[in-house]
Amino acid sequence: AKFDKLGVNQALLQLQISYNRGRLVAAEQFLPLLDRIAKNETYMHMARERAAGMADLIRNPNSAAER
Repeated sequence: AKFDKLGVNQALLQLQISYNRGRLVAAEQFLPLLDRIAKNETYMHMARERAAGMADLIRNPNSAAER
């Protein structure tokens, strides 16, 4: 995330796919990184939006299941 600002969205997409398939262990460890990406204006809007969505999903897994 630090050196490849354009590749962050692809990495987040892979992270989201892993989470959706149940293959992501200890997802809470990614929260500081996801929050930092979501708040940093140097990343593409799409990547910031995806990071914020993933952080919400990890923090509130029950609310996503209700949707």
